[in-house]
Amino acid sequence: MERTVLGIFKKNPCSYEFKSKNAHPRIYDAGAYIGLTPLYFKRLYPQANITCFEADPIVFPILKMNIEYNKLNDITLVNAAVSDEEKEQIPFYGQIYQDNQDARGNSIIKIWGQREDSDEVAVRSVKLSTYFPKEGNVDFLKLNIEGAEYRVLKELASAKKLDQINAMTVKVHMADGMEETNNLDVITGLLRDFGFDYSIMSKGNGQKVLPKPMQAWAKRVSPSFYTIRAIHPSRSIFITLIFIFHGSYYIHIRIR
Repeated sequence: MERTVLGIFKKNPCSYEFKSKNAHPRIYDAGAYIGLTPLYFKRLYPQANITCFEADPIVFPILKMNIEYNKLNDITLVNAAVSDEEKEQIPFYGQIYQDNQDARGNSIIKIWGQREDSDEVAVRSVKLSTYFPKEGNVDFLKLNIEGAEYRVLKELASAKKLDQINAMTVKVHMADGMEETNNLDVITGLLRDFGFDYSIMSKGNGQKVLPKPMQAWAKRVSPSFYTIRAIHPSRSIFITLIFIFHGSYYIHIRIR
């Protein structure tokens, strides 16, 4: 596991890197999947306190196993989807109980998660704001939840918790029919309203990165992906963003 993570994050520029004066940074990983990012965060900050959320009932046990196998401490695992409501059961769509399943794209958003060979199961949903501290800041938020990003950011704003975040990376998932539920312009507008500086680090047509079994779905909904890196300038030390453009590296350094 360790070697795998090092290979992934050394080969590709990492949008999850952040700087903090705090030796025990508070990190929230929404969409933790099998546990690659918690291990990466622990390499950056061995004493970090991390709360991981993963809704997929098949993926979650793998996440738990990887955390335990690597003997990672101060990590809380939550088997639930983060959303704008707290319910014991909401629909969750994707390849779940199938042979050779591909869990990429499994989601509480029907347009995003429902494909020709999808399952539908019930999962628990929670509000991310209820896990935030009553006082103090959140050093970093990773939000990669397959199309529900705006729901969560809006709920954090309504709960007066969005302003607690020092830095975040938001993976925005968009598709035809999702304009009202997950919109890049609306998300960046919300971040501006709360005083965040942000960069859209990458964008792309989802059809170029998806496996062949998902091509029919991709042609139907025209998915696209964006990575937003946002910082609260009043609290940031510095941030380094690395871009790849036609094989060349561009480094943008901001000092506060």
